[in-house]
Amino acid sequence: MTRTARAAGAQRPVAASAATDSATDAAPDSVPHEVTGSANNASAGYVRAPLLRRLAAIVYEAVLVLAIALVGELSFQLLASALGWINPDSGWRVMGLTRHFLQGWLALLIGSYFCAFWHRGQTVAMRAWRLRLVDPFDRAPSLGACLIRLAVASVMIMPAVVGALWLREHPLSIAGWAALLPAIIGFGWSAIDRDHRALHDRLAGTNLVLTPVSAARPTTS
Repeated sequence: MTRTARAAGAQRPVAASAATDSATDAAPDSVPHEVTGSANNASAGYVRAPLLRRLAAIVYEAVLVLAIALVGELSFQLLASALGWINPDSGWRVMGLTRHFLQGWLALLIGSYFCAFWHRGQTVAMRAWRLRLVDPFDRAPSLGACLIRLAVASVMIMPAVVGALWLREHPLSIAGWAALLPAIIGFGWSAIDRDHRALHDRLAGTNLVLTPVSAARPTTS
């Protein structure tokens, strides 16, 4: 009887140890896998986009935006002429309240282009230069993040465009040079940012990265 009790007592620690090992081995399978990446590392699966490649993409993007604006203006003029808002005999000049409608239409058209393609991860120019816009978890950014990025970028870039056009005729204008400051500050932010992100990417929680040729499109959130 004593020997039987001792044998049973010796088997209990072994059984308990085996049960603990089995539970430990099974634990990873029972815990759902988290998405790779973190809020502090916005390019966990990619390489940050080089500055020269970003600038090349901006030039390409400017050409595309100009084409979109020309097509949008032509379509607006045709519609406005059909509605009697402008007179074709006057050289298709858009004036007064109709001009504000045209500006709003172009802003909506260009903004929709950027938000729609950013939400998918790439615009046409970004695809040509193998750039991709991602969120902190290496996914295509949400529509809300795209809207924030668009709003901040507009505040940075639009005054600079107007200022540059003004400086062509008035190179010593203080107001013209001051209009360049938002763009200088916004893009210069990348020099002091810990992730080397421009101000519009920092505020939107996005990052512009370089992808391999065979990289797959990120999933939309």
